[in-house]
Amino acid sequence: MKVLSKVFSIHPLTVEDIQMEETREKIELFRNYYLVCFRSFDQDRNSPTYLEPLNMYIIVFREGILSFHSQATPHPQNVLNRIDQLKDYISVTSDWISYALIDDITDAFGPLIKRIEYEVDSIDELVLVLEQQDQDNGDMLRRIGTCRKKVTSLARLLGSKKDVVRGLAKRCKEDWKDEGTMSDIGLYLSDIQVHAHPYSRND
Repeated sequence: MKVLSKVFSIHPLTVEDIQMEETREKIELFRNYYLVCFRSFDQDRNSPTYLEPLNMYIIVFREGILSFHSQATPHPQNVLNRIDQLKDYISVTSDWISYALIDDITDAFGPLIKRIEYEVDSIDELVLVLEQQDQDNGDMLRRIGTCRKKVTSLARLLGSKKDVVRGLAKRCKEDWKDEGTMSDIGLYLSDIQVHAHPYSRND
């Protein structure tokens, strides 16, 4: 990290965030780059740390990006695959790569939320059956407890995502006013906001 910070002129506060694994989702603009701290989760369903938060740190320069994470995650490879598919049709800028990483993280929550919705529907149906048959409901209580833990974990992970994206849009609008750049960033961020909104609503 010391070598990278020297080569790329990374601010000591950014180095500290990465090394201390800052958990707060945020964006910060610096003289020659901006930093995005965004949280994903362990997606390996067979792992003992399944659903545990995974911090991603994305340093976005005009010429490229550096991303940091403390354990294996599919997001960088997913973005590389996406670049390979789209490189003939889009301009692959550092802002686009940053957008693609954030978008991939956001999209990862969709299937998990769908599985939880199916589990809740299944529990609802079983409650009616158990009430009619007056059977032991120990298994039911375990399923409810597991489902509740998943929902609580998701709520913590999704809580500040909209604020980070909104903050990034605002800061970029104020501080990164190069022609062409803002229109690209605006499109990317509005796309993420559309995806993130259904996941983070409070109803």
